[in-house]
Amino acid sequence: MNYVNRLLNRLTMYQLVFYGLAILSAYSLALSFFGFVSYTILSLIISLCIVFVSCFITNFLFAKMLHITPNKESYIITALILFLVLIPPVNIREYFLLSLVSIIAISSKYILTIKKQHLLNPAAVGLVVGSFFGAGAIWWIGSSWFLIPVLILGILILKKVRKIKMFSVFFIFAILSLFIFGYFKENPLDSFILLFTSWPLLFLGLVMLTEPATTPTTLKTQSVYAGIVGFLSGVLYPLGIFTMTPEMALIAGNVYSYIVRPKYRLDLETKNIYKLSEDLYELAFDKPKGFTFTPGQYMEWTAPHKSMDVRGNRRYFSLASSPTENTIQIAFRMYEKASSFKRSIVEKTLKGNLIASHLSGDFILPKKLENPLAFIAGGIGVTPFRSMVKYLTDKNLQSDIVLLYLVKREEDLIFQDVFKEAEKIGVKVIPVIGSYHITRNDIEKNIPDAKERTFYISGPQPMVEGITSVLRSLKVKSIKTDFFPGYEV
Repeated sequence: MNYVNRLLNRLTMYQLVFYGLAILSAYSLALSFFGFVSYTILSLIISLCIVFVSCFITNFLFAKMLHITPNKESYIITALILFLVLIPPVNIREYFLLSLVSIIAISSKYILTIKKQHLLNPAAVGLVVGSFFGAGAIWWIGSSWFLIPVLILGILILKKVRKIKMFSVFFIFAILSLFIFGYFKENPLDSFILLFTSWPLLFLGLVMLTEPATTPTTLKTQSVYAGIVGFLSGVLYPLGIFTMTPEMALIAGNVYSYIVRPKYRLDLETKNIYKLSEDLYELAFDKPKGFTFTPGQYMEWTAPHKSMDVRGNRRYFSLASSPTENTIQIAFRMYEKASSFKRSIVEKTLKGNLIASHLSGDFILPKKLENPLAFIAGGIGVTPFRSMVKYLTDKNLQSDIVLLYLVKREEDLIFQDVFKEAEKIGVKVIPVIGSYHITRNDIEKNIPDAKERTFYISGPQPMVEGITSVLRSLKVKSIKTDFFPGYEV
């Protein structure tokens, strides 16, 4: 399990999906070679080449026309999904349709936007529009031979992005819908087994439903979104002139998602770069007029730059600033083998401004501060707590908060001026130097009334999971966790 955590910590969400889909595609070729799928290996290779080349050229042309730096992983992920869903072509007409669907899918990323925000999943758009031209989306990835690999990839994705609850809602509503529409009427057990071995439910829910760009930003709205897609994906009968398909169900969910999620897409010029310690940096930007957020939330950040490495140009960072301040601030650690993303920022080699979008997160303060709180921060995981504490201080909101601040070196204790000022409103900061690991004794010594407090934990995922286990052993009932996907990239 520790190996899995370390692996996920070194990958971005997009890398994980890209590598996973690439492995599934290679696996499909192996199945064809040994005769376990009905498509020839030649037809699969041709199909893969057509979707990849079509997606690449379309993405390249739109990026050139619009003078933007494209996200490399994005078009490849779309191409691989289309490859695993569309029927492999066997004649010139089908070659053309496959290329057309790919072109439509990538074009939708640039055309179907509102205020530069993606509206719909591009692969789903390509499949729906392509169906009117006769393109066959048969979802062959749903066959029994792919069950275990898709499950493994899906579990890794859910663990990475923490969308287990969202997938659970999707799955429950899909089963409910299938039950309502009579799928389990005869031979329920056989029908349930068939559901997993010949229906794309798992691939839809584990891989496509979880795409960050078209997913709502709070637990409540994510549950509604998952319920919509799950229920519609189980509809077996025509709805008016439409026959419901998995891709149409996903598009319906995307529309709901766009309605409820924040519409911010900020084009930010770096105002200042501060070196906080040997390898910790803080960026400051002027806050655009009208931009609001809740302390503890995070955004997706895109850094357009040359010589992009395989780790891509997108990351998630918590907002370290408070809504009461006139600047937006983020902070990150520069590891020895830092990504081109971080190097381009620190070395000031960006090809444009940083783009911040997809304001998200439920790791926020309670509406009422009547009950005592405990914050546990690991390293740069202190950023959301800086935002919360600064907000409380500026608003002069009295509180009972203990912050255990875990760092490996004393010089990594940052934002000390903010925490010092917060003492006047009831915030107590306890530095713990040397490790991100703490024991039951550490908790009992520093927070003797732990059972009465609501705990907030932020930092690398292994630390978050370890401390959560310690708190549960102490019978702490209320625990909220945050983490940084791709902590080391």
